[in-house]
Amino acid sequence: MTINDDTPVIGKHILTTLTTGMYQDPRMIYREYIQNSADQIDTLSEDELEDKLRQTIEIDIDEKKRMVTITDRATGIPRKIFKNRLLNVADSHKDPSKNKGFRGIGRLAGLSYCQKLIFESSAMGETSVSRLEMDGSEMIRILHDTSDRSLAGDVIKKISKITYKDDGEKDYNCWFKVILEDVRTDVGSQLLDIDSVKEFIAQIAPVPFSNMNFKSGKYIATEARKAGVRLEEYTVRVNGVTITKLYKDILNDAHGRKLGSVGKVEYRSIEWRQKRLAWGWFILPDKGISLPSSTNPERKIRLRKGNIQIGFEDYLDPYFPEARSNGYMLGEIHLLSDKILPNGDRNALEVSEEAAALTDCLRNKYFKDLWAAAHKANELNNACKAIDDYQRKCEEIDKLAKEGAAEGIVVKRPELEKAYEKAIAGQQKLKKAATAPIKGEFVRGVVDVIVEGNGGKNVDMAKPKTVGKIPVDKSTKSEPSEKVKTTDTKLKNAIIKVLVANGFEPMKALDLAHEINKELSAT
Repeated sequence: MTINDDTPVIGKHILTTLTTGMYQDPRMIYREYIQNSADQIDTLSEDELEDKLRQTIEIDIDEKKRMVTITDRATGIPRKIFKNRLLNVADSHKDPSKNKGFRGIGRLAGLSYCQKLIFESSAMGETSVSRLEMDGSEMIRILHDTSDRSLAGDVIKKISKITYKDDGEKDYNCWFKVILEDVRTDVGSQLLDIDSVKEFIAQIAPVPFSNMNFKSGKYIATEARKAGVRLEEYTVRVNGVTITKLYKDILNDAHGRKLGSVGKVEYRSIEWRQKRLAWGWFILPDKGISLPSSTNPERKIRLRKGNIQIGFEDYLDPYFPEARSNGYMLGEIHLLSDKILPNGDRNALEVSEEAAALTDCLRNKYFKDLWAAAHKANELNNACKAIDDYQRKCEEIDKLAKEGAAEGIVVKRPELEKAYEKAIAGQQKLKKAATAPIKGEFVRGVVDVIVEGNGGKNVDMAKPKTVGKIPVDKSTKSEPSEKVKTTDTKLKNAIIKVLVANGFEPMKALDLAHEINKELSAT
């Protein structure tokens, strides 16, 4: 290409934007390299896909050596195009409607997180290995040197070294490797945290559901096929462990204890002007309560393109009437329109009419229904909690009565009366929800699950009878002696024990104990 005098200059600092400035989380580089490998796997024929190894992406993390290696065996890059393919930046000829990575900038993702970034490849039939080494430390030095006026292309050329190894003895299997050597301790340590990387990849990468942990996965896949939606999936292994999405049948509270099970799956096709923009599946777990993120990292509805997540888990929060409502949900929205594309760092969408229409549909239609379900679920669960709280307080007083602890009952009495009023209100909400007309099939379904699951709480609850304070002898000005008080309490406790043992309800027993004590005090 001929460069004229009026050709704009692309300065070296564009490389900062394309490396450290591009990603909020260093682990995002795994997404970039996985999507590049997935694009190569997509070029394989059906016969080639029979070889499972060729559609597997291997990630090896060596914490001691501070090294990361990402390998695929799909096609490799032939030696004759290796140099131009890897050294030219933002010069991709990929089709955005078909490919996951299409800008030609993702390969630089790891450059600022390691001392040396290496690409190695051998294509089918070749007897050589092509190798590109890029010096990350030297790039940082040049970028920080204010006296160095190198252009972006000059910097890439200065820090890069290409070699070809040809032994001429045998054909290498095709493969492509990305190697991060000497991962930096200051900004790259997250890349070496194996458990953290596994969880991150399980959320963002185009990996399958777990057949063992998430039985709804097979039904979602079936419904997707019926809807003509391809949920692209690839085998990704980290240090030999195959990664699957984190969805599971059993949800946990903040302490890891069973919180509940996933509920019914709902499916939606999101359309605008007779065009299908996206397709999604949604679950509001059967207990309808907010899921703690510490034990349920898969929570919240995620936006995906090519089955790769866009943004972080909270990306869709702003489109709910209440952002926190997304924390009640599980689900995915898969973008189908060729006009809706992720932006450069894949943390948002490029501006387009279709992208605006999608977010408008989510905000004003689809998420309103989901929010209403979450809101109603929260309201009914609070009603159930109120009934549970009252019943628990009744049990506490029963226990005190059996122990003859009269004064303890009196202390607990105000709490019981307040709990009773809340329990009655909660019971009324449950009864009303069971019969009242509710707009939205999804909301109706959520309400039915909670009401049916708590049917045993719809029982008549008699209001506790008023119990007076322990009487004090006012015939004398002086207070009763400690001995008299002790005897008085022991007597009442003994009376309560006898009455409860003979079938009296604890509150009635307490009332009678007061009456008997009053008569005894008067004589």
